[in-house]
Amino acid sequence: MKVLKKVGSILVDVLIVLVMLIALLVIVSSISARSNDGVGNVFGVTIFSVQSDSMSGTFEEGDVILGKVYNRRDVTLEEGDVITFWYYTSEGRIINTHRIVDVISDGVYQTQGDAESQPDEKTIATAQIIAYYDYDPETQKDDITVLPGLGKVIDFLKEPAGFLIFIILPLLALTAYEVYNFVQNLKAYRQEKKEILAQEQAKDKFDSLTEEQKQELFKKYMEEQQKQQQGNDQQ
Repeated sequence: MKVLKKVGSILVDVLIVLVMLIALLVIVSSISARSNDGVGNVFGVTIFSVQSDSMSGTFEEGDVILGKVYNRRDVTLEEGDVITFWYYTSEGRIINTHRIVDVISDGVYQTQGDAESQPDEKTIATAQIIAYYDYDPETQKDDITVLPGLGKVIDFLKEPAGFLIFIILPLLALTAYEVYNFVQNLKAYRQEKKEILAQEQAKDKFDSLTEEQKQELFKKYMEEQQKQQQGNDQQ
């Protein structure tokens, strides 16, 4: 029973850490987005939820991709690199992630989705680029961290209802559990301390007795033990 209780306590602690980490990531990302044109990042890492299947085969709709914040002074983009950028339409601007299929000139790129048959209608300028993902032409592999299927979860967590249900309420419940645990441990500690104090007081009292008094106590103790043994034998 004690083992199960200990395992349960460890699992709850792990759950607390996970919930707090997710909450921290969402909060930091949301705060940074306010000061970064609506695009959040955590320590230089961008978090995007894939909204279409235009890059199917590399990552899918509903996935989460982790990119690196783009800075023109530090990064030279090449054909084959995947980038996330602002794309302007008649209805406004959207965030899109496609592959560079041609470098038109310094700071101007032609992009295309891996699952698309035609390149994007408009070229992309450096000022539109938000994040990038390296591509190694020798191995023909992308350096993209993909978290399959977590996009819908992240999208929901960013909504007020999702944040309340999956972050705030679990945190409150886990905090209440930890407070209860603390109170129970405090009670147990005080009880143990009380018992130790009582034992020390009894020992001090016994040590202060004379030899005759000690022998008398021992004699009474032995008599009590004999009576108890006789009672057990009769049963």
